[in-house]
Parts: sequence; structure tokens; C-alpha cells
Amino acid sequence: MKITKVRLETGKFEEMKAFYLEELGFSLNEQSETTFSVSAGSSELIFSKASGERKPFYHFAFNINAGHFKEAKKWIASKVELNKENGEDEVYFRAFDADSFYFEDPAGNIIEIIGRYSNSTKHIGAFSINQLLNVSEINVTTPDVSKAAEALREEGVLSEKKMIHPQELNFVGEGEAFILLGPPKRTWYFSDRKAEIHRTVIEVNNDKRIEVDDTGTVTVTEVRQPI
Repeated sequence: MKITKVRLETGKFEEMKAFYLEELGFSLNEQSETTFSVSAGSSELIFSKASGERKPFYHFAFNINAGHFKEAKKWIASKVELNKENGEDEVYFRAFDADSFYFEDPAGNIIEIIGRYSNSTKHIGAFSINQLLNVSEINVTTPDVSKAAEALREEGVLSEKKMIHPQELNFVGEGEAFILLGPPKRTWYFSDRKAEIHRTVIEVNNDKRIEVDDTGTVTVTEVRQPI
């Protein structure tokens, strides 16, 4: 699966724009008074200004070449404090054969950088944000995980063989990109924040659009126009 576009909301629009464009150096795609979008390798990340006093936050991840992991961690740590879990600021996931570290942006989004050894096992030197490969993970938080899974299955996003656990975090996808389907109130790894329901729009494989509304209802449609 490929995550081609992700649209998230933020209650700190100007701070987020400064952080992503000026601090981290993402390339700007488009902007208006209420939205801006950046390139993240082959994916596009879009932030929209949240209405009222809402303060949405999400968990999402970026893939990098594993050979960049040490340099990426050092580079990010020079700009923002890394999150820790049990006193450690990185983790190896045996199931994915990958190293990860985490940090947060001004809106409290929990961001993960993943170096999968299927990409590279060699040291390849200096890192910049232009070395991101794509969006690797994005959460879909819903009170009815089973119903959301059914919607994903009907549109071919979720395999018929994949078992879903309604009270747990489920990895939906294959290869190097996953939708993290789970219920609210579970604590995010490398964070003390609990998952919340917030509006989200995700495009996968350039042909399916997954939308989460304010109630956590998940709908899946074919992509007919840009988000």
C-alpha cells in the first residue's frame, strides 16, 4: 500500500507552518489562509486550520532509508527534543526489522521516523528532510473499529484474511505503509497522550479516499478530485 496524501487539522496553524517550512525545511506545495501542504518524499502532507478552540493531534510516521537513521536522529534532535519510552529515545521493531525514533511538533502530533532495513543496511551520510521517502503510517481512530474495518474491506483497502481486534491497534496495509486502526483512549507509544477522534482524510494508492469525521465514522470512496 502507498499513502499518497494525508490531510490533518491543526489548532496551531501559523506555528505549524513555521515549524515545517522554516525549522524542518519541508518543500511547500500550496498554501492559502487556511491550509498549507508539503512534500514528504512521494507523499503529500496537508494541514488545515481547525475551527473554534479545537486542538487536534495525530500520530503519523515517515519512512527513511535505514542508512540515514543515525544522521536523521541527530539532525532532528538538534531541532526538537526527542520523545522517550522507558528512558530510551529509539526502538528496534523486530516484526518490521526497523529502527524508530519519535518527536512532537507544535500541535502535539506524535511523529515517528522509521528506518526499515529492507531499504538499506549501509551508512549513507548526511541527512536532510528531503531524504524522507514517504508517509509510512497515519492513525484512524474510531469508536467502532469493526465497522471501520468492514468499510475498508468493502473497498479493498483491507484484506479479507486480516484479523481485526476491536480494542487494539491494528496495522492495516502491507509493505512499508500502514493505516493504524484503533479505538480512542489508548496511549500512544513514546508518549503519554491518548488517542482521540479527529477529522482525517487519507488517500491510498492514488485511488481510494478514507475519511474520518468528528464522530469517528469512517467512509471509503474512490478518488475523483483532489482533497
